[in-house]
Amino acid sequence: MANISTPSRNDKCPCGGGKKYKHCCLGNREPATTEPGRLAHVRLEAETRVFGDMLDWTIRRFGKSWWTVATEEILPDVSTAQPLLEFLVPWIGYHHPLDGMPPAAHFLAERGPRLAPSARVILEANLGAWLSFWEVRRVDPGVGLELFDLLTHEARYVHEVLPSKSVPRWAVVLAFVPGYEGINTFGGLHPHPLRPGGVDASVEGIRRILRIREGAVPAERLRAPQVQIALLEAWTIALEAQREAASRPPVMQNTDGDPIAICTVHFEFSEVRRDDIFDRLRAIEGADRDESDAGASVVVFSRAGNAVHASWDNTVIGRAVLDGNRLRVESNSVARADALKRRIKAATGRLLRLRVRDISDGAAMFKQAQAQAPRPVPPSDPRLQAVLREALNRHYGSWVDSPIPALDGATPREAAARPMLRPRLVALLKDLEYLEGAKPEAERFDAGQLWRELGIDPASEAE
Repeated sequence: MANISTPSRNDKCPCGGGKKYKHCCLGNREPATTEPGRLAHVRLEAETRVFGDMLDWTIRRFGKSWWTVATEEILPDVSTAQPLLEFLVPWIGYHHPLDGMPPAAHFLAERGPRLAPSARVILEANLGAWLSFWEVRRVDPGVGLELFDLLTHEARYVHEVLPSKSVPRWAVVLAFVPGYEGINTFGGLHPHPLRPGGVDASVEGIRRILRIREGAVPAERLRAPQVQIALLEAWTIALEAQREAASRPPVMQNTDGDPIAICTVHFEFSEVRRDDIFDRLRAIEGADRDESDAGASVVVFSRAGNAVHASWDNTVIGRAVLDGNRLRVESNSVARADALKRRIKAATGRLLRLRVRDISDGAAMFKQAQAQAPRPVPPSDPRLQAVLREALNRHYGSWVDSPIPALDGATPREAAARPMLRPRLVALLKDLEYLEGAKPEAERFDAGQLWRELGIDPASEAE
């Protein structure tokens, strides 16, 4: 296999363009910071030139209509999706059959003897690659990504700067990765990654097609044109499902597991009995006076401990606000509001007259708030940032020993020791780390602490 060495700035660029390296590949992509990255940089530019030559030859050999026919066979409306085209163009050129084999294979068969050795290497590497679902195992920003093929179980490190700055760890990408001698690049990368677990059903579907229930799938099986199409179709379905799920309001619950609903119960009373009512409210177990509302008397009701957060001292279940001759009892669920209403009625007897109960759907309120409120700017004060990180550390420090509904009520520490629950725990941790990685650094929790605390090596769990 021909080698490509890193040129100096004034050397002739090895991509074949005829210019000096400093006027060609060096400035055409975001600068690499490592020796392998610079080699990959040159490789990418060389691939672009070879691929362009191949496309020109294909049009002369098969006519302009070959591309239209190919795209309409795959996705009829692909012309409207420019980012998707950047992935489909190389995939079609290297992997979609045209008169029995991909255009690049025709080009290599006819022009191969007259091509430079480096051009033949590029064509052979891309033709030998395969489309698959790759999990991002490690991200080195500004350097590259470590990938794991969820079907073949092959691992490759891709030296590309831009994806390393935008794709978070544990994302799953649809790509084909040409294999060179230690220098790998993305031959084609779908523009939209999926969240961890987003292709679990797709992986199982491809395995059913191939009749391989477990273990590594031979790469040769994935190169079959019908399997490549199945992979692309499965990815499209999974991506649409992810978009649909993201558009749905979240399922919101309080720490008692009740659906969130802002519930307000309204009472009225004779104003001359206001002080008596206020004293009776304060005498209820768990009541505490709050004078934060100007012009109103407020009693906050809580109980010791919290069902979800072991580090919390108490759980606020609602509050009562006396304003004039009216009393509002407010809570974040119907169940809590009804329970609090019964306790208040028992304490006040006939002093209160029920007027009405208002319920506002929590999910709808959340969606409206998301649309109206700008994203909070991370605090720049290092002291406040330290307080936020400490709060996150405290929360997740107790999380490992808190019952989790997704783990059938087991704690993460218990699930780590149970073979049946451990895969679900790993999936939770991956998703948590993926979501934390998308936050600004000042707001981010280092999810690696949880992997270490639970004694789990995420890479070995996936194989």
